[in-house]
Amino acid sequence: MEARLRSSTRTQYQDLIEENIHLVKAAVNRVAPCLPPEIDRGALMGNAIMALIETAYSTPPGQLFEQQARSNIWQSIVKWLGEQPWLLQRLKEAADLLDEAYLSFCSNLQYSTGSDSSLDVAQLASQLRVTDDQLEQWLREVTAYFTTWPRSFLGADEHDYNAQEIAQAISQLPPASRLVVTLSHYEELGHDEIAEVLDVSGEQVSRLYAEAGLRLRALLAATR
Repeated sequence: MEARLRSSTRTQYQDLIEENIHLVKAAVNRVAPCLPPEIDRGALMGNAIMALIETAYSTPPGQLFEQQARSNIWQSIVKWLGEQPWLLQRLKEAADLLDEAYLSFCSNLQYSTGSDSSLDVAQLASQLRVTDDQLEQWLREVTAYFTTWPRSFLGADEHDYNAQEIAQAISQLPPASRLVVTLSHYEELGHDEIAEVLDVSGEQVSRLYAEAGLRLRALLAATR
C-alpha cells in the first residue's frame, strides 16, 4: 500500500514537472542567445530544471505554482550566471564599452533620443574599430547583462533612481524601444515572445533591447 502511494506521489510530481517544463525553456531562451558562444547552455538548462523540480516538491499544485516556478527558475539562472565572475565581468565590460561609445556617438551626431531610428551599426563599429559581427556579438552580450541584472539595465549600480525618474526616462525612448522595455520588464515576456508581438526577428529585439538599455543609462545619468 505504501509503495503504491509513493509511486502515485512520484507520478504526480513527474506530471507537474513535465507540464511546466516550458517555463524552463522560456527562461533559458530569454538569455541564452545573448550569451558568449563558449557558455555551456546545458549547465544553464540543468540549473533551471533543478529549480523547477525543487518547486514541484515544495509548492502544491494550484494557481500560484506557475508564478513560484517562474520566480525560482529565473533566480536559479541569475545565481548561476552570478557565480561565473569572469562572465559577469565580461558582460559588464561590454556594457560599459558600448555605453561610452554610444554617448560619444550620440553627442557627435547630436542624436535625438526621441528618434525612432536605431544605432547605425556600421558607424558605431567603425568608431570602436571592430567588425560589424563583433559589434553585434557585444550587443547580444549587453542584452544578457541588462536582462539578468535589471539594476544595470537602469544604470542603477551606483544610483538609486526613483520610480518617477525611471518612468520619465522610459517615456523619452523611441516607440519601438519603449515597447520592448515595457513588454520585457513589466509584462515579463521573453525576447522570442516580443519578436512575435513586434513581428521582427529575435536578433532585432536583442538590438532594440541593448540600445534601450544604453539610452536609459544616458537619460538617467543626465538627471543626476
